[in-house]
Amino acid sequence: ACHCIYLLVWLCRVLPYNSFIIAVDYFQAKYPGTTIVFDMSLVYILMAFFAVVVNNLLVETLPLQVRITFGYLLSFGTLLFVALFEVYWDAFEHDSGYRANLVAVAVVALGCTG
Repeated sequence: ACHCIYLLVWLCRVLPYNSFIIAVDYFQAKYPGTTIVFDMSLVYILMAFFAVVVNNLLVETLPLQVRITFGYLLSFGTLLFVALFEVYWDAFEHDSGYRANLVAVAVVALGCTG
């Protein structure tokens, strides 16, 4: 039973990123002629690196439970925002939606990695 926590931690780290990458067909149809998938991967990798550096600086300052809870809430809130405003309501114009998705990927990377 105590090993289930490892599965939960793994799911909470990879599921938010994969929710963007699995939707590759949606993003390519929504933003044709762009490099949205490459841009999302690059933004995620760079932001994850930044998050690891910040996490290493804060590891002695903030308790583990606070860092994990903050990351989960940040990632969940961002994914909920994208699902509602980008997918369900289609609230963004083309260029602002593109940027909003990249910002969302960056925030998810910060939440999942930090």
